[in-house]
Amino acid sequence: MPKLGYGKKWQNFEGVIKKAMAACTETGNIIELHFTDASKSSPMPHGGVREIKNYYLSRLACYLIAMNGDPRKQEIAAAQVYFAVTTRAHEIHQLRMEQEQRLETRLKVSESFKLLAETARCRRPLRKLWHFRRCWLFGPAPPYSGRIEDAQEHS
Repeated sequence: MPKLGYGKKWQNFEGVIKKAMAACTETGNIIELHFTDASKSSPMPHGGVREIKNYYLSRLACYLIAMNGDPRKQEIAAAQVYFAVTTRAHEIHQLRMEQEQRLETRLKVSESFKLLAETARCRRPLRKLWHFRRCWLFGPAPPYSGRIEDAQEHS
């Protein structure tokens, strides 16, 4: 707790944790998976026992606490900047992976078109550009039987 600038005042920090838990619930996450209760009992000098609230936090819980903390505290401000920079770096990485996948797909399509053009060229001579375009758009034409009705159906 002192590492986030809240000193020894648990009550101030507990409000931030409750806000983070509310944000966790509102986004459809299960609180118990991210804010695991790790409370401890501490003996008191006159024989009593005092319950000390404690949590094990997931990365999401740390993020939510940092985002709900007081940005005037240096530690919270540093955590907010860290998570913002890390999030941006992840976005850039995802964008790059998508672009690489898109480029790979474009190369595969380009190779397929080259193969299609070669196959069409070998099957029958391309006297007119429209024939190749028709093959590219609709696939190769069915064999022509010589009857006018067949030619009209497939044109």
